[in-house]
Amino acid sequence: MKFLYFCICFALLAGVAFAKPSINEELEKNAEICTEQSHVTTEELDKFFANGMQDVDATDPVKCHFKCIMEQNKFFVDGSLVPEEILKSLEGKELLKDRLDEMATVIATCNNEKGEHDCEGAYKLLKCIDNTEVGKMAFAA
Repeated sequence: MKFLYFCICFALLAGVAFAKPSINEELEKNAEICTEQSHVTTEELDKFFANGMQDVDATDPVKCHFKCIMEQNKFFVDGSLVPEEILKSLEGKELLKDRLDEMATVIATCNNEKGEHDCEGAYKLLKCIDNTEVGKMAFAA
């Protein structure tokens, strides 16, 4: 159940509307692809979310799962966020309509976060965005 919650959270950031069955199918397909590619287990994801998404529970497979989800949504390419894709996905969100410039600034700032490898870098980027007010709004939108 928490695994599905995880996928839904990232789909929401991507601006996915769940009213369309084909979107649900695509989300499930991407989740399966990312689970296979990252070699993450349900137990790892459950622990990560059950403990409040603490860094100590962010195993490499969990981080790689984040990276894959972001890549599938075209938000992460060659070790960096793709601001245009992220902002495009947030344009229709009422909560953020007047804060897209602020979000662009957050993305630019967070894009300086790097890790030892792309999976860690993607995780650090997400954590950086989530540590801002507008970033929290984007994840909730």
